[in-house]
Parts: sequence; structure tokens; C-alpha cells
Amino acid sequence: MNEWVRKSIEAANAPGYLDRLHEVYPVTREAAREIPLEIKEDLRDAYR
Repeated sequence: MNEWVRKSIEAANAPGYLDRLHEVYPVTREAAREIPLEIKEDLRDAYR
């Protein structure tokens, strides 16, 4: 097993992993953005 894969697995299984991850990559809520009408139409057409 690759050394970095092993270290990643160990870190993920350690207590407090999600708390530490949240410190590095905080979750922020941004304002909702409107989807342009052209893209909505393209999506509608793609799923027909």
C-alpha cells in the first residue's frame, strides 16, 4: 500500500478527523445564484 494512502486512512480513522477537516476546509454558505434561462432550457432539453 502506498505510504500516503496508508497515512490518509489512519488520519480518517483517528478521533476528531471531521473536526480537524472542518478547521482546514470550513463550510461557508454563499448566496444562491440564479441559473440563466438558457442553461435551464438546455437542461430541460437534455432530460426529455
